[in-house]
Amino acid sequence: MKSKLRGAPTAQDVAKLAGIHRDLQSLMVGMNPGAACHAPLFAAIATVQACGAEWSGNPSIWREVHSIQTGGAYKG
Repeated sequence: MKSKLRGAPTAQDVAKLAGIHRDLQSLMVGMNPGAACHAPLFAAIATVQACGAEWSGNPSIWREVHSIQTGGAYKG
């Protein structure tokens, strides 16, 4: 993949970076956190994510917040 940035990154550049982010995350699936390659790969993902946040201006780019919303206690 050849890519040259000429000035400010474009939406296409951010989209390419998003693909790289997904590829790196797919390598992490099922990986033991104690594996020797885990820490460097985790650092690479964090770096790409920080770059995406900087390029896009969105500090929470590619971060998902999952929440479980519950009602009150069951009163059956």
